[in-house]
Amino acid sequence: MNTTKNIIVALVFAFWIVLVATFSIQNIELVSLKFFFLESVKIPVGVFLSIMLGLGFMIGVIVPLLFSRKKKVTKKQNRKRFVREEETESDPLFDW
Repeated sequence: MNTTKNIIVALVFAFWIVLVATFSIQNIELVSLKFFFLESVKIPVGVFLSIMLGLGFMIGVIVPLLFSRKKKVTKKQNRKRFVREEETESDPLFDW
C-alpha cells in the first residue's frame, strides 16, 4: 500500500511539472503582478506560475502539519478511559 501511494504522489508531481513546462514554453511573454499602486518585476508567465505552484506545494505540506496535533492514545489508556466512563454512568433513567 505504501509503494502504491508513493507511485501516485510521484505521478501527480510529474504531471504538474510537465503541465507547467508545456505552459511555460507556450507563454513566454512578460507579465507583472499589480495590486493597487504596487507592481512586481516583469517576469515570464511560466516562471511566475512555477513560483506560485512551488509555494502552493509548500503551503499544502505545512498547513496539515500545523493543524493535526492529535494526541496519540495507547490501547492501555483507551481501556482505562472506557472503564472510567462506564463507572461514572449511573443515570437512574437507564438503570431500571
